[in-house]
Amino acid sequence: RLANTTNPNTLYLFDARPKANAIANQAIGMGYERVSESSGRYQNCKLEFLNIDNIHVMRDAYYKVQRLCETTYKDDRNFLTSLDNS
Repeated sequence: RLANTTNPNTLYLFDARPKANAIANQAIGMGYERVSESSGRYQNCKLEFLNIDNIHVMRDAYYKVQRLCETTYKDDRNFLTSLDNS
């Protein structure tokens, strides 16, 4: 809430999935928490979906970039190629 200077009374919650995926998961007993005011739970919270289709691919790419950045790129002649392949 400290980072939300425009409305410090609201806590934003982020779900990386597309909203359609969360709704589809409800059919198999999973899904997501309801954050609406009418639910009476999670007051002053707002849920935002980030619409990342495949979070596992994103995670793997993040780890590749992280490992690449931990190396000394001056010594790595293939830095840009490796970055492109991430």
